[in-house]
Amino acid sequence: MLGRDIKGADDAFLLHDEMEEINDPVYFREFIQHAEQHGLHYLADAEFRTVFPFDIPQETMSYIQSHSRDTIELEQYLDFLRNRMFRQTLLCRADAQVDRVLEPSRIVDLYVSSQAKPSSVQPDIQNVTIEQFKSNDGGVLTTDHPVTKAAMMILREHWPAAIGLEKLLELARGRLGRRADRQGDRRNRRKQSESERNELNRDRLVLADNLLRAFAYSTQLVKLSAFTPNFTTTVSRRPIASPVARTQAVDGAVVTSLQHDRVRLTDVQRVLLPLLDGSRDRTALLDELASRAVATGPAADPTALHSLRNALATDLDLHLRYFAEFSLLIG
Repeated sequence: MLGRDIKGADDAFLLHDEMEEINDPVYFREFIQHAEQHGLHYLADAEFRTVFPFDIPQETMSYIQSHSRDTIELEQYLDFLRNRMFRQTLLCRADAQVDRVLEPSRIVDLYVSSQAKPSSVQPDIQNVTIEQFKSNDGGVLTTDHPVTKAAMMILREHWPAAIGLEKLLELARGRLGRRADRQGDRRNRRKQSESERNELNRDRLVLADNLLRAFAYSTQLVKLSAFTPNFTTTVSRRPIASPVARTQAVDGAVVTSLQHDRVRLTDVQRVLLPLLDGSRDRTALLDELASRAVATGPAADPTALHSLRNALATDLDLHLRYFAEFSLLIG
């Protein structure tokens, strides 16, 4: 029975679930009590969306909040309600000052990325009309804010690249034509500048609030980061892939992107990725792929080899674009 269950299982699953020497389940409150004995305290969960109880009815949430003596007890109740069996807890020093109020201003200095798709074929970004943006995991951001709608469209166009929030605000407002008018006398310019500053501040606040809310719904809906990884979204003449990913591809079908995501490769991609060290152009890559296919397969005549090379050529650009889309290329 066990043999059938673990056949084909991921190595990480086997190591953690079947071979871990210490794997004793405890309640969350017990874990925190143990941490506090070592001068540590609960900060938050690493899975950010679980910090916000969007999945709990408001009436239920109000009830357990009124019956919880502290944050730890509240979190324990939420574990029971969600039937949660696994946590990824972040701890901090017990004397650290923890502010659990997340204001939109907290993300002003962060970088934003998203590949969420709009529900409409041609979203109306100019007017105050509702639009939804959806991620692959089912997360949904609903907004009627023109700047937010324009920003989400821009993020999708630039994916997987991240854009600083202030730059994103500038691009989104520019797409809507919200630029300062330098015409008129000095008094009018001064009044207009004050009005524009107020509008700019409102747009910044609403955009930041919407992005933070989307990030809380799903990190696939919106990603926030403190830095921009060094990767390229275009395929160069002599592509260069991440050295870490090239090494990982030799040993397995799952590699780590430069955005710390797990990326699964096909058999052909596993052969191709380690070749992307900047020394080969498209022709050289095709030659290498074809020669390796022949070396590991049955003997082929020249006609079959030519057909094989043509077939590989058809898919090569698709594979390279896949690597670019999933943040595996650095040059």
